[in-house]
Amino acid sequence: GILAKHKILETNATLLIFSFTVVTIGGLV
Repeated sequence: GILAKHKILETNATLLIFSFTVVTIGGLV
């Protein structure tokens, strides 16, 4: 349903932010 889709989108956004953070930190170190 709508809640399930929202949950998936939320998870994808979290993974994207996490990946971006790791890449940023990795580039600084």
